[in-house]
Amino acid sequence: MIRRTGLEGEYAHWMAIAAMEQFGWLIASRGVECVSLLHRPEELEVFLPYIPLRECDPLPHTWAVTSDTIAAWVAHVLGLELIILKSVEGLVEGGELQERVTGAIETKVVDPCFISFVLGNKVKTTIMNGKVPERLDSFLRGYPVTGTTIGF
Repeated sequence: MIRRTGLEGEYAHWMAIAAMEQFGWLIASRGVECVSLLHRPEELEVFLPYIPLRECDPLPHTWAVTSDTIAAWVAHVLGLELIILKSVEGLVEGGELQERVTGAIETKVVDPCFISFVLGNKVKTTIMNGKVPERLDSFLRGYPVTGTTIGF
């Protein structure tokens, strides 16, 4: 929706982050607590990014940065592993699912800044299909699953 406005830079950046925050409130309506404090959670929480990013905003204000790289930044700051749930199995290159990516690849699955940010900041990352709920459950239990690991 915000992309359709034709805005770029500052205005588009803050409108997109405000939209992320609105989506967070939608998730919260399912009974998950919302927080604006950037901290290691002890239980499931929805992070509302607007205020923390207004206080410390190290990312470029461009469409090359989306919620993917913002999530990677949060994981980096908190020293957490990152799981990105998408509607695809993982990253594909040359028509083949990549189990592990250790360098830049061209993809539309994540934003253009994501892979270089994750690799450059050594954020342990896994991308998997969020439309297969048992996959996330298996991953969290330590079982191997279909998906893409970045780095490591």
